[in-house]
Amino acid sequence: MQPLKTTEPSPFLLNTEHLCLVAIETDDFHSNGLWAAGSPTAYRLTGSENLPVSNTVFIKAMSGGAAHQNPVWDSSRKVPAEHLDYGYIEKCKDVKYLEKILRVLRSGEEGVYSHLTEFCESHLEKLQPKSRALRKETSAATAASFSKDEWSQILQELQTWEEDTKRTDMLLKQDLFDDLVKSKMPPVRGSRCLVSPSQSLFPEARKNPSKRAVPRGYREWDKFDVEKECDNIDGDVLKKDPPAILDTQHPKLKQEADVSSLLSQRQKLLLANREKDKGNEAFRAKDFKEAVTYYSRSLSILPTVGAYNNRAQAEINLSRWHDAMRDCQQVLELDPDNKKALLRRATVHNHMGNVQLASEDLRGVLRQDPYNIAATQLLSKIEEKMSECQLEQEQRSKKIFIEEVEEENSCSMKELQTGLDSPQDLCVLYSNRAACFLKDGNSQDCIQDCTRALELQPFSLKPLLRRAMAYESLEQYRKAYVDYKTVLQIDSSVQAAHDSVNRITRMLIEQDGPEWRQKLPEIPLVPLSAQQHRREEPPSAEVLQARVEKAAREAERRADVLFPALKQEGNDFVKKGQYRDAFGKYTECLKLKPEECSIYTNRALCLLKLERFGEAKQDCDAALRLEPANKKAFYRRALANKGLQDFLACSSDLQEVLQLDPSVQEAQKELEEVTVLLRQSLADGSKEHRRTVLIREVDGDEDTTAVQSNCTGAVSINQKPTSAYDFGQSLNAARCSGNTEACAELLASTSPEQLPRYLSTQLDGHTLSFIMQALDSHLLEKNPNLVYQHLHHLHTADRFTVVQLLQDMDTHHHMTQLFEHLSAVESAEFTKNDVQNLANKYI
Repeated sequence: MQPLKTTEPSPFLLNTEHLCLVAIETDDFHSNGLWAAGSPTAYRLTGSENLPVSNTVFIKAMSGGAAHQNPVWDSSRKVPAEHLDYGYIEKCKDVKYLEKILRVLRSGEEGVYSHLTEFCESHLEKLQPKSRALRKETSAATAASFSKDEWSQILQELQTWEEDTKRTDMLLKQDLFDDLVKSKMPPVRGSRCLVSPSQSLFPEARKNPSKRAVPRGYREWDKFDVEKECDNIDGDVLKKDPPAILDTQHPKLKQEADVSSLLSQRQKLLLANREKDKGNEAFRAKDFKEAVTYYSRSLSILPTVGAYNNRAQAEINLSRWHDAMRDCQQVLELDPDNKKALLRRATVHNHMGNVQLASEDLRGVLRQDPYNIAATQLLSKIEEKMSECQLEQEQRSKKIFIEEVEEENSCSMKELQTGLDSPQDLCVLYSNRAACFLKDGNSQDCIQDCTRALELQPFSLKPLLRRAMAYESLEQYRKAYVDYKTVLQIDSSVQAAHDSVNRITRMLIEQDGPEWRQKLPEIPLVPLSAQQHRREEPPSAEVLQARVEKAAREAERRADVLFPALKQEGNDFVKKGQYRDAFGKYTECLKLKPEECSIYTNRALCLLKLERFGEAKQDCDAALRLEPANKKAFYRRALANKGLQDFLACSSDLQEVLQLDPSVQEAQKELEEVTVLLRQSLADGSKEHRRTVLIREVDGDEDTTAVQSNCTGAVSINQKPTSAYDFGQSLNAARCSGNTEACAELLASTSPEQLPRYLSTQLDGHTLSFIMQALDSHLLEKNPNLVYQHLHHLHTADRFTVVQLLQDMDTHHHMTQLFEHLSAVESAEFTKNDVQNLANKYI
């Protein structure tokens, strides 16, 4: 059936036998209807009703399963007023036509219908949520859109941005063109000659090529003097050509780099690393001054630990000790455990004569890295220097008497003999002269002398107090406040410092307002060794716990470093058959890690080879306590029992080994041999192969146990010596065997008053360290009061001062650990303050 097209608006009669429905201007598709497009009106057609058609109408009949085509609305036509209705909009599914209706409603051409507009928008949003017609235009914000404060903030930010942009442009232009335009042109690459821009490269005579020379005749050429003309030409060139300017100096670099504040942190880090790399190149070329300049530029961009460290090394090479010391202090404030900074500060202290401070820094480096070669060599040199200085001082008997004057305006110093080598004496001299300057009102010189005194002896009380007074007289209240607070950290009982802090606090509040603390310089943290008031007060439980944890961390770190090396050395000695040396290495391993099972079994092997069966059995027992199913421990304990002729226990241990691993042939052979020996001993009833132990019951408080053994290699220790000789023999026997428990029993049976007399000729560094281990490991738990009494009398021995000067790091570590454990014990006979005072005599 062909579609019917009408171009006139007049109605006509249409046969509707196969038609059910005519729908106008919709996209709906029904399988049982007929659609007409082009007219804004829809009719229900039945029978032979008339179908009015206006404008252009396309009608297509449908029968059965015939396909239909969706009609297309002509977007150029105007929306009729009949379509501006709730019912029509609700039924309409054409998105584009709904958008057109919405535009008509918003334009107000047919009137303003706000509710109808909102209904059309909601219906369109259901059909097409992302329709462009739903977008609403928002007018640009003006000053009326914001509050007064918000608008002023926006204007201020825009003005700041504009100023920063102009400043950045000026810096870029200045960096790129100032040197070229105002001073000199850049030199030719590979040469050192500079030509001024005002000078010409060619003489003036060569600038005008238009004037040509008149040709000469042949006769004139005969009269031409070539040599004279060449001389004239050379003279003219020398007169007219300006001399070249030789640049014999390097361009002077600025110490601080010009960096915009708009750069991000990442960009600053990149620029700082570039300047540091330039400094490294100059350092490798041994141009240390230029290296210092580049490192300073890097630090002006972004302070880093590496740049401070490198600049300190360059300043050390230039012998700028104070500058190097300042850089090392900056590094240690950022990273307190920095090894490079500690090593370089030790170098500076050594050159400045502060050998004691240098040795402390080097020991701090070695605590972190025990195998640091540079620190070890420098420390050995410093110790030799300290011993030489001490000998020279004793030989020359240098003495100086310094009298501090507090109320007069002059310093009195009487020098009995010439010579002044101690930094402490120089510190007192500077402090005395600073007191004189302070009395005279010369605050600047007072500050200088106090600063020098503090460089020689940091955290000295009087120089800090006098410098604070000088700062206060100059009305530099922030610096004065910092020095007063440092004084109170050293000694909280200084009433003058308390009064000054309260007075300056009121002044700073009036001057800077509530944020006065944020404008203060950083207050240095005084170490515990320099805090005088803490020596009188016992440390708190938190401090003691922190010390114990720190000591445990240090011991664990040291064990992790030394343990593998000692174990490997012990294994190497075993392979070479040097069992006594291997026993010593394994013993040191157990001091570091007493819970390592393999070390007990290895040491038991060495003891078996040395025929010390009793000690080998003890090590095997310790290994089995840690690992109850250890085959090596059972097997070696069986061998130890066999050496002790305890065949029954040996047979039991060998059966345990075979039960754990039946494939051990050595255990099977040993079991057969031990079974034969056991049967022979039972049949003969012989007691010759058994170890006899005589135990004597002791009455009263006597702790002596006499043990007689037929076993070879057994060590007998007299637990109750009556003379210094007997005590020395017992102590040496316990120390040689590494038996700290026997040493603890020996000390328990010795009177604390007699201990200094017994050790008068026996005391050395190893003996002192062994005694500290025995007290800490065994006696402290049982009788802490006796440990305190022994320590109270031990430092009065004749050789104690010399041993204390020559003590190594292990002895110092054992002493520190013992006093920390002792201070954690609560006792009625001594207090924590007593332990702290006693520790000062040892450490």
